Amino acid sequence: MPLGNGKLAGLRDGTNVRFTYQGVRGTFILKNKLRVDAFAVRPMLLAQGAFDDRANPDRFFNGVTVSAAKGLILPDTQIDLYHYDVYNKVAKFALLAGQERRESWGLRIGGKSGPWDYDLEATYQTGSFAGERIRAWGINSDLGYSLPKGTPLRPRLGIRFDAFSGDTNSRDHTLGTFAPPNPRLPLFGDAGYLNFSNIVDVYPNLTLRPAKTLTLVAGPEPFWRQTQNDATYAGPTNFPGIRPIGSSYIGIGYNAQADWAVTKNLSYRFFFTRFLASGAFKAGGGRSSDYLGIWQEIRF
Repeated sequence: MPLGNGKLAGLRDGTNVRFTYQGVRGTFILKNKLRVDAFAVRPMLLAQGAFDDRANPDRFFNGVTVSAAKGLILPDTQIDLYHYDVYNKVAKFALLAGQERRESWGLRIGGKSGPWDYDLEATYQTGSFAGERIRAWGINSDLGYSLPKGTPLRPRLGIRFDAFSGDTNSRDHTLGTFAPPNPRLPLFGDAGYLNFSNIVDVYPNLTLRPAKTLTLVAGPEPFWRQTQNDATYAGPTNFPGIRPIGSSYIGIGYNAQADWAVTKNLSYRFFFTRFLASGAFKAGGGRSSDYLGIWQEIRF
């Protein structure tokens, strides 16, 4: 059930276990004008046998998205408005665990203008957690410039910037840590070490297309905590991970990616990350790491 650009509500292919749901969903479409999706679902609990999965009684995910068709408001641009409502009986953050009811209100703008492409999204969160109120925010953006057709290797210069709030003050009875509803993973490279909570990253990147069927992407990606008073959060679970000591700087990942469409039915993806941890991250128990992933996708 991917929604919008799929970053905050996506499939989670990156961990080899997709998000699946049980519930209802309705879609209303005004052709070339408007699309409205409304849903009320529960995430599934996956058991080992066949036909034995069941809906999680401790969580639900409700929401509505309204999408204006490309060009309706701005040329070659799609605009999405959304509201997500998540309940989690047992949520865990750096210093507290408890019942969570979190609402996300957001706006996304994505499209193209000549050689430029852009995808900008902003989200504000309210609700309650373990008797405290929630006030959190998140920004994710992707901007690119493609050189004119006919340029060798058809290069695209891109930069991605993301910032998701952390909890600045643990004594003010307000949880400031952003938590995505059911996010696409990974967002920060295929390794998926980190989630969209208390983090800031910048990813300048270069895309080359040596052939119609082959795309190469590479670039460095440094990470910081949005606030030193909160932990980092683990990718698939969003549970507190390493709590660095001292500096907000987490480390840097050097990414290299290749996508090869062998045929219209068969494709491969190769991804390598060399993550170099900062001294503060190592002092909190973290370490540097290498990741190599190879994906094969077959379409029938």
